[in-house]
Amino acid sequence: MAVKLRLARHGAKKSPYYRIVAANADARRDGRFLDHVGVYDPTTRPETIRLRPDRIRYWLGVGAEPTNTVQNLLDLHLEKAESNIRQHNLDGSKGIWVQGPPNSPAAQGVKGGPAYKPYKPKATTQYAAPAAAPTIRSTVAPSGDATVAATNSMEDNPSE
Repeated sequence: MAVKLRLARHGAKKSPYYRIVAANADARRDGRFLDHVGVYDPTTRPETIRLRPDRIRYWLGVGAEPTNTVQNLLDLHLEKAESNIRQHNLDGSKGIWVQGPPNSPAAQGVKGGPAYKPYKPKATTQYAAPAAAPTIRSTVAPSGDATVAATNSMEDNPSE
């Protein structure tokens, strides 16, 4: 029985995330698997990656073949996951947060993950009320000449 470490696609249409699984080579892409060893979410910036280094080392030790994509992910991130285990005294059999945005659900409450900073809206500045628009008065003189005078509504009393 040949075992492969490969990606199993999950998520909605056009917003995938992938589980890194150990599965029989004959099993379907999203079908039955032997062990779930990580998560890869390419839709976040930077990509979210969680790995279980102890299980990955076990499957590689018993002869599991990683696919090209999984091999590239492991080459880039497996050492960092193992250094996070040593640095933060974590349990390597659980998912270790390696990379991703700080507000990612995969990073919430994960020891060794980024410090979560909840969203705070920026303080808005208060603007002064705009000045009143000038009013237009038209008067008709007894001689029939029309005159138009524009005045500011604040200055209704011309005697001052």
